[in-house]
Amino acid sequence: MLECFDERSVIPVTGAAADAVAPASAGASSTTDDVASPGPAVALDSGAQAALDRLLTSYFDVQDKLTKDDAESVPERLRAIGDAAAELQNNAEESVAALAERMRAAAEKAPTDLEGQRSVFLTISDALLELLPIAGASESVAPSIYEVYCPMEKKSWLQPFEQVANPYAPYMLRCGSVKRTFKSRDNGETNR
Repeated sequence: MLECFDERSVIPVTGAAADAVAPASAGASSTTDDVASPGPAVALDSGAQAALDRLLTSYFDVQDKLTKDDAESVPERLRAIGDAAAELQNNAEESVAALAERMRAAAEKAPTDLEGQRSVFLTISDALLELLPIAGASESVAPSIYEVYCPMEKKSWLQPFEQVANPYAPYMLRCGSVKRTFKSRDNGETNR
């Protein structure tokens, strides 16, 4: 099923002709462009990993609140993101620390209006989209983390479940599609 002004790039073939000609994407997911991303490239020490996991847990809380236009509890969760980002920044290598600083600086603003909160959420989302491929989350946060893109808002975010829940446009709650899946690592597994 197409959603949010998605365009069909291949017209389906039905009947006997369908058996003879299978499109190149046969068997592929209709909503996922990149089924799984490679494992993390940076080993985080236990303190940095715990900070990243707390950051993601708070981020997912903010994502949930924004889907409900619940501006009241978002500043507290943004402060939690800022605290976790500061800890991550202090306990991680330079590439991770720079992304953590970007998230900390954005979360520090903790606006009270929905528009400002969504702007901060976008900044944090962009940093996390750079961070997750190099430093993954623990499985205790979520077995998989999904990158979702809304073509109407032209924005991406992360969420711990596959069904789209759009934090940028709750009036179009299901508008978007999964673009990448980040597999979390086992809690006992190293990050390399």
